[in-house]
Amino acid sequence: MKRLYFVPVLVVLALVGAVVVANARTAGAVAGTTIDVTAHLTKLGLVVDAKPVGASSSPGDSIYESGVILSEGKRIGRFGGSCIQLAGGNQQCVFTMGLGPKGQIIGIAGYGPSMNTSDPVLMAIVGGTGTYEGARGQVEDREVSDTDHKLRIHLMG
Repeated sequence: MKRLYFVPVLVVLALVGAVVVANARTAGAVAGTTIDVTAHLTKLGLVVDAKPVGASSSPGDSIYESGVILSEGKRIGRFGGSCIQLAGGNQQCVFTMGLGPKGQIIGIAGYGPSMNTSDPVLMAIVGGTGTYEGARGQVEDREVSDTDHKLRIHLMG
């Protein structure tokens, strides 16, 4: 179950890495850019424990995740997101990644046995603010430990 919750967090971290690389350019100026970063989970918590209460996971459960984005071992940003547990062990997740006043990148994905079973897991970049206004693309997410994911961010025009 840890993997399902942590995967979205890493995807968010990957998006934050994209923000760092593009911090002096617009989203359009970085179209076609690929950015590699590491997402490191620092907080994970249960917000809503839907019935049956206490089950490992059940439809309606809501979790939050947050952490830092690293590039070559140095912190370049933060991420935060939330996931809603769906039937069949699936989740719907939304993440926000940001680096200071330059802007944010937003990502969304479904995870679980019937939604996103590829390796790496894929997440859609659905928009952004500031420097990243209009950002589009996808993130490839590979789990490398219980707290770290390698993210490859693909920004498209």
